[in-house]
Amino acid sequence: MQFFDRCFIFIFILMLTLPLVFVDLSKDRISVLENRMLAKFPNMNDLKHHQGQFIRDFDAWFKDSTGFREKLISLYKKTDGFLGQNAYLDGKSIVIIGKEGHHFHTHGNQLLPIWQGKRWLDDTQSFELSNKLNSINKYLKERKIPFIVMLCTDKESIYPEYYSDFVIKGPEPSSLDAVVDYISANTSIDFFCIKENLLKEKENWLLYPKTGDIYELCHYNETGSFIAYRELMEHINKYLPNLKSFTFDDVDITYLINGSSNVNLKQEKNFKKIEPRFFDDAVEFENEDLSLPTLLLICDSYAEWFKNFIPQHFGRVIMHHYFTINHFEEYINLYKPDIVVLESAERAIPIFAKNVIDMHELP
Repeated sequence: MQFFDRCFIFIFILMLTLPLVFVDLSKDRISVLENRMLAKFPNMNDLKHHQGQFIRDFDAWFKDSTGFREKLISLYKKTDGFLGQNAYLDGKSIVIIGKEGHHFHTHGNQLLPIWQGKRWLDDTQSFELSNKLNSINKYLKERKIPFIVMLCTDKESIYPEYYSDFVIKGPEPSSLDAVVDYISANTSIDFFCIKENLLKEKENWLLYPKTGDIYELCHYNETGSFIAYRELMEHINKYLPNLKSFTFDDVDITYLINGSSNVNLKQEKNFKKIEPRFFDDAVEFENEDLSLPTLLLICDSYAEWFKNFIPQHFGRVIMHHYFTINHFEEYINLYKPDIVVLESAERAIPIFAKNVIDMHELP
């Protein structure tokens, strides 16, 4: 028995010391598995003048330099799970294996704490965001330009029943619901969240992929996008009553094996993508009928599939990411839109709020 005890102790010590003996001292290292540059050795001058920074940098370098690190990560990924096969690694992020074949990507492990009850915005941020949205609305109203704000939801909010029981759900209301309730109560804008509409439609359609890569799992499929587009058009229709959204009879919907979908318009497209006229980062579409209204859509990737349908209704559609919202006044003066839509994904609410809050004050 003592022999086996000594062998176990020897193996345990070996496992602890070998990674330290074979520390990787090479420079400019890239982790293919994680798709990132690994931390560099800290600046020795910081040891004398900035000890705290040196300790943080050394800790990051040491974690990235431990011997056999890539092999251990690869072995970890091949096991395709941990703690009872409830998750697997996709790059630096964890993918939760849910029920009935559904996967949920944690997107840099940002979404997991939210599921567990962390709030997207604190009271101060919610107050500042609402004030800035009211300010934008006032600025546009003075120019007789309707303003619509929409929030798109992540898969967890629509299919919570498929999430793994391994992760404990936080208390209600959810962070998304708390943001929606606050903005609704403290602004005068035309504001909506697609959550309720998607919850109604999920009995009829699969709205998010069951499995897939990070992009697929962090977005609705084209069917979910089509339903979000239809709800947006309902709001647009209040100001531009001649613009009617397409119905399910106007499209063909097909599904892939992983739950992604294709939604194809039956009629011929009457628009084309054009070169940006004023800003290189813009995505612009031009309709055959330029007498139709102009839409300015400030958005993120959840609006990606809107461009298959919305340009059919407008003379021009200009899409900008909200990262560039500081150019808002320039956009209005240059594009002269007939209506402005501001959109954000659920998981992006913190960075969306920061960009809106930090934008220049409007005259």
